[in-house]
Amino acid sequence: MRTYLFVLAVAVVVAAPAVPQQPPTKQEKTEPVNASKGVEVKVADLETLTLKTDKVTVNNFFVNQTDEGQFRVNALCRGQANRNFSCTMMMVGFDDKKGILWTTRINSYCDPKGLTLFQDNFNLPDGTLQKTSTIWIRLVESSGF
Repeated sequence: MRTYLFVLAVAVVVAAPAVPQQPPTKQEKTEPVNASKGVEVKVADLETLTLKTDKVTVNNFFVNQTDEGQFRVNALCRGQANRNFSCTMMMVGFDDKKGILWTTRINSYCDPKGLTLFQDNFNLPDGTLQKTSTIWIRLVESSGF
């Protein structure tokens, strides 16, 4: 009888499923994504998104729309080159059916020793941000000046 209980206990421990790992929380930073050819992300994932090219890292994305329809896009840029250069961030907002809702292109000069703010403000119909499900982003940097 003891052998039977021991074998049963071992069988239960071996057959028990492993405890699944918890998915990462929104506050955890993810690995940088290469954005030189463009990347599409969900709006909910913008807060933790970090984009990287050879010369620049962009993070701290913020997209907001006021009740009056004022649409605001912000992101922080940190240069990784040894001199100033210009960088362009292109963004396209898509709905669930991949229809284009809005686009923007932000040009900025990036300082290799500090932070630069990408920022754009424009007017859109009310509720456009709520209809946006994914955003395509591409970073293009110049050779410097």
